Amino acid sequence: MLQLNTDSLYQVMRDFHILTKIRIVIFDSEFRDLLAYPHERQPFCELLRKTPEGEARCKASDINGCIQCSKSKGLVTYRCHAGLTEVVVPIIDKNEVLAYVMFGQIIPKESCDSAKNKIREAYPQYEKEIEQIPVKSGQELGAAVTVLRAITAYMMTNRW
Repeated sequence: MLQLNTDSLYQVMRDFHILTKIRIVIFDSEFRDLLAYPHERQPFCELLRKTPEGEARCKASDINGCIQCSKSKGLVTYRCHAGLTEVVVPIIDKNEVLAYVMFGQIIPKESCDSAKNKIREAYPQYEKEIEQIPVKSGQELGAAVTVLRAITAYMMTNRW
């Protein structure tokens, strides 16, 4: 069973968010949220999850991303059902996936206009919230991935 040093880990997650402005979440091997920073989701995602259908679709996207990650035993970048980009990295010990670290709820800058248009078509009632979704360049995403990999290695090295 995975046990976390939540105080130390929460501080690192908070610092990741301060640097990137991207939400980060840790899921256990059963795909349950263990820790997130910030705790609140993006307003767009929060509204989607307020409906039973939206909650089910969002959870299914998270689980599918983690399953892909588990199969590859490596980083996976994917689009959730609503069209937002998310990244998930496994936490592995002795070739066993113990947990997953995920960040996301963002739109890539390089495809921002088309991505937002598709989201608007599907969810026209959330125009204000769609405009609040963070937009990150490929370079910013790459840097966030590098930091995320370092966090997972640091977690295992320090037995957090």
